[in-house]
Amino acid sequence: MSADRLTIVASRLGVGGLEKVIEKLAAGLPSRGIAVDITCASVDRDANPAWKRLVVSELGRRNRWRFALGLVRRVRSSTSGTVMSTANDLAFLARIGIHLSVGRRLHIVTLHSVIASQIAAELNLVNRARLVVMREMLRFAARRADACVAVSTPLALEFEALGVSPDRIHVIHNPVVGPDLDARLASPVHWPWPDSAAPTVAFCGRLAAVKRPDVMLDAFQQVHARRPARLLILGDGPLRGWLESEVERRALRDSVRCLGFVDDALAYLRRCDALALTSDHEGFGNVIVEALAAGIAVVATDCPSGPAEILMNGRFGILVRPGDAASVAEGLEQSLSGKGASSPAERRARAMEFSDDAALDRYAALIRALQRDGAR
Repeated sequence: MSADRLTIVASRLGVGGLEKVIEKLAAGLPSRGIAVDITCASVDRDANPAWKRLVVSELGRRNRWRFALGLVRRVRSSTSGTVMSTANDLAFLARIGIHLSVGRRLHIVTLHSVIASQIAAELNLVNRARLVVMREMLRFAARRADACVAVSTPLALEFEALGVSPDRIHVIHNPVVGPDLDARLASPVHWPWPDSAAPTVAFCGRLAAVKRPDVMLDAFQQVHARRPARLLILGDGPLRGWLESEVERRALRDSVRCLGFVDDALAYLRRCDALALTSDHEGFGNVIVEALAAGIAVVATDCPSGPAEILMNGRFGILVRPGDAASVAEGLEQSLSGKGASSPAERRARAMEFSDDAALDRYAALIRALQRDGAR
């Protein structure tokens, strides 16, 4: 068994905030003396070329029980000294595999999304029951893990609520800003308007109910009725068709563009004036850090669990009530009028606190400390 090898267990690998974190860990930890391999249910290598360069084992998820048994076997037979799980059900399965393995192996459970608020907000009884089961699976694994990593301070409190001892909980923010920041900001983009005659609001993220694109569109319509403004939507998802039809119905076609998924939103953000984040909940909020790195204003809902922490309770951006389009519109009008909470230079300085190196150093230090101290 290799103490200097880490196996990251993931559900799927494609594109998204969690996938970007996994990619950066797998690419950055080897330079700190920790080799990394990834085990997942499925991987879309065409969506992200990084999955072709990194060591990825795909188990397949055609049959859930077969995948579960395959993951337990893979963890049990792994030669890695440390296993890191990235989802609630995977934490449970990884824990079973570690329990059945021969020799000592460390287990790090990571938490990237809120639990309690999702359960409280879920109205469908079947979905709520599923979330409760996932929470109990996480509780089982987290209370037995060698360490638990939360990507924000409120998520650390969720670990405590599950009965995890505070001395085994570590807050490590996501790696967002890399050494290629300036090059990414300067990258050419296909701007969807022929000019920059009106200030532009950006909305970046998966077009799904939890991101509340309905609130975002309502808020923009209120702003647009009072002043010239444009809305640039970067993202795809199940609500894209609805959103595009609403843009047409509200006669906003000339002022709203939906570009779908883009490989890197940062260069687009640099050409915008403000970011609107209207989610009901976030695990962290990588796009907020990216907007700060681009130097633009941020208006975000004060939802669990990342926005308030990143924006330091309003010091670096405007926090508004979740689900309140009028509050979002008011925040956007302030931002577009130059009455934002901070200057571009201050925003960029704040973004640099969420650098790749800072996160990678903390993960490497945690793994080394666990190796020295031994398992509980």
